[in-house]
Formats: sequence, C-alpha cells, structure tokens
Amino acid sequence: MRELGEWAADVLRTRWLSMRVNREKLVAVYGERQQKAVLETIATALSEIRRGTVMPALVAARRGPLDRG
Repeated sequence: MRELGEWAADVLRTRWLSMRVNREKLVAVYGERQQKAVLETIATALSEIRRGTVMPALVAARRGPLDRG
C-alpha cells in the first residue's frame, strides 16, 4: 500500500476545476443530472481528504506461487 496524499488531492482538484470550466461539454456527454453528481462526488472526496477522514492510497497485491499440491 502506498499513500498518495496531497498528490491525489491535487489531481482531484485539477479534475474538478477542468470539469467546471467545461461544464457544457460534460452536460452534452453525461446529461445535467450525471454531470452534477460527478462534480458533487469529487467535491465531497476533496472535503474528506482535507478533513483527514479519507487517505488516498494505491493498493496492489501480488499473487504468490501456485500451490501444485
């Protein structure tokens, strides 16, 4: 597991700003309701990261050798 911390928050912030600027295009692709939900979801995630209740992380798993028993 690797914590992504402020880097992930910066990426989300940039994504949120980009989506706000290109709102008309998003509405054309997703529809008004979906576009609004996506923006609200990103804003909520940013808020939770700032409060420390959520920590963005990359979780990877490796599969061990096959048991050929």
